Amino acid sequence: MGDAIGAILRLLEDGEWHDINEILAVTRLSREGLLKVLKFLESFGFIVISSENGCVMLREEVRELLLRIQRRAGCSTGC
Repeated sequence: MGDAIGAILRLLEDGEWHDINEILAVTRLSREGLLKVLKFLESFGFIVISSENGCVMLREEVRELLLRIQRRAGCSTGC
């Protein structure tokens, strides 16, 4: 699950909305497995899931935190 979470966070760090099929392609999880991971991330405030279309976006505060961590680690391309 950790690899899947990392892949999802890397995809979402652009700050844009992403649909489930795009995330499925990156993680290679089953749809059911992906939905469980997304609900987990949502429950801890990492992501927003649109009630209109099911698209997913990283919360801006989380995105900024991840970018700061990458900069401090000397990583500029989403390590």
